[in-house]
Amino acid sequence: MRKAGHRSIWTMLVLAMGAIFGGMGEAPAEAANNDPLTLGVPNTATSTTYLEVTNGQLPLSVTSTGGQAPAITGTGDTAGISGFGGTGTGVTGSGGYGVQGIGTVAGVDGLGEGFDGPSSIGVFGHNATTGVYGWGPIGVEAQGEGADSTGLRASPGSTENGYAIDALGKVKLKESGKIVVQAGNDRVTKFDVRLLAGSIVLVTSQQNRDGVFVQAAVPNVTGDRFTVFLNKPVTRNTTFAWVVIN
Repeated sequence: MRKAGHRSIWTMLVLAMGAIFGGMGEAPAEAANNDPLTLGVPNTATSTTYLEVTNGQLPLSVTSTGGQAPAITGTGDTAGISGFGGTGTGVTGSGGYGVQGIGTVAGVDGLGEGFDGPSSIGVFGHNATTGVYGWGPIGVEAQGEGADSTGLRASPGSTENGYAIDALGKVKLKESGKIVVQAGNDRVTKFDVRLLAGSIVLVTSQQNRDGVFVQAAVPNVTGDRFTVFLNKPVTRNTTFAWVVIN
């Protein structure tokens, strides 16, 4: 009886070890359509998974602790994470960085659903210090859509002492530069300048020429040019700086 008992115990151990080590080389089973989500393994499906809570509670809460990994990441051919809030907010975030985006084309891309209307907003930021902050070779870039659009609009707060734009450094304007009035001439024309009916051309001399001053800077909107007139011809080549406003 003792020998039979020993054989029974050894048989059970061998079978158990075989089950353990025999299953180590097998890949974990992946969930498919109509299967529950399985933790710790990839879950794949060929149709959309919906999660709906009807009592006003949070449908999904995910927490990541013990490292720098985000709680949720998304990868897609077009958008990693897309949020639609109807009349509310599509995606909202809070923390050191409420919403952070890193991309080869755009980190954060926002589109106002009613983009044909004047009140729709693609990206909105609100904070006690900085509403929207961008960091990079170009921190924030704005481009208008359409021939008469505006690339960037800034306005101060409710007080009259606010600033629409506060630049802590040099400001570079594309419609600006320098032109030279050659010796013996009293005028010079600058071509290929984008002008509008309300454009203002400002011109100032970059050298001190005794008795010489700018008499007028006359824009030609249809010809995309303006002409600088001096009160008299200059005796030496003289450089003038110009900038177009509006």
